[in-house]
Amino acid sequence: MMDLEVGYTMKDMMNLRIAALYHSDSGDSNTATGDNETYDPFFYEKHDNAGMMDIVGWGNSTYIKLGVALEPAEMVTAGLDYYMFSKTEENDSVYGTDGSGLGTAYTTGADDDVGSEIDLWVKKTLSNGTQTWARYGMFKAGDAFGASPEDINDFQIGATFKF
Repeated sequence: MMDLEVGYTMKDMMNLRIAALYHSDSGDSNTATGDNETYDPFFYEKHDNAGMMDIVGWGNSTYIKLGVALEPAEMVTAGLDYYMFSKTEENDSVYGTDGSGLGTAYTTGADDDVGSEIDLWVKKTLSNGTQTWARYGMFKAGDAFGASPEDINDFQIGATFKF
């Protein structure tokens, strides 16, 4: 597995950050052998990786993330992230964040286009470390999900408490 990220932050422009990330982990190139070569992520912060909608997980996953974020007010951060997902190995499954297979494309020659995701988000950090956030996400399913994939729109509001 590898994660490579390059970015630039402009402190004088509301901490504007522009970044690009490339992620790739292994998939199983020959599922008939009985050996499982798909990367096992064990436990990782699922919400902070592979899109905020938590649809696509690590394991046979390759994606590119383009993101921009800024701080328009004190302790408020807003951002826009775009992900382009594909399978590392066409013969292997697409895996969700819980490790289960997604979609119907498990056969040799199946398309490796998993889809794309756009996340628009804003978060407010309070002085005691509590964070409140809102996010709108849109996932456009790719050809790896079969003939008539369903696109997903999602809106979430949440809070994180640390004590």
